[in-house]
Amino acid sequence: MRYQLTPSENLLVGMFSGTLETSLQMPLITWKFCKQEGRAYPRSVPGWYRGLIVQAGSLAPITGFQVLINGILERLVTGNKRNLTRGEQIGNALVAGMCSSVLYGPADLILIHQQKLKMNPVQTVKHLILNHGMFSIFRGMSATAVREAMYVGGALGLTPVCSRILHEDFGLNYYHAAGIGSLLGGIIGSLSSHPVDTAKTIMQADIAKQTYANARAAGKEMYQTRGVRSLYLGGLARTLRASGAFFVLFNVREYAINYRSSQMLQLE
Repeated sequence: MRYQLTPSENLLVGMFSGTLETSLQMPLITWKFCKQEGRAYPRSVPGWYRGLIVQAGSLAPITGFQVLINGILERLVTGNKRNLTRGEQIGNALVAGMCSSVLYGPADLILIHQQKLKMNPVQTVKHLILNHGMFSIFRGMSATAVREAMYVGGALGLTPVCSRILHEDFGLNYYHAAGIGSLLGGIIGSLSSHPVDTAKTIMQADIAKQTYANARAAGKEMYQTRGVRSLYLGGLARTLRASGAFFVLFNVREYAINYRSSQMLQLE
């Protein structure tokens, strides 16, 4: 039996993984936003990393929260007495992702407008609240919930399930299995959620609601005027970023679980 992490351990694993992968992959995040909004990609390194502090600072607790909720669900489902089935692992991840939208939605919106306005995070929040109201930072919450359910389903569900199948059932080297599993999770999680993510990003950028009332309207307009390909703007950048993020999270969490399991076995 694999010993499950405590809530505090899951929180720390998620926060560390989120900070690490964001710091490594911020240029990909900026690339995705630029492709989706149709603005030019920054030509300088500082431009690539503009918004890193707010993105990493928000993603650390968000990823921590996702891993925390996922761990709590694992304990509830198994009673901490058995390993999860593969279906249970994917289901837990979907729910954990949906719950995280309450944090992730505002974080994405603030980053989008920070890059557009070229302000620091505090100035951006003040500008949004002053010009668009207190609740403007929560625009796009329902779309974020759908996106995160699919995305975290790939991160905490498909990636570990695929990696273990390749390693345990097919005898593939651990790191090769983890790499392929992360790529599969990244591709499926990103492609399934990317149309929602694109519509959400465009709708959040239109904070004044001059063009789009909601994400559904944004997605419908893009599909009708520019075709299905428009819904996958920035898809390559997001898929690459997701695969890298899933690889980091999977390996950090596996290391923590294996370490805890070995410690518990020694005590027994």
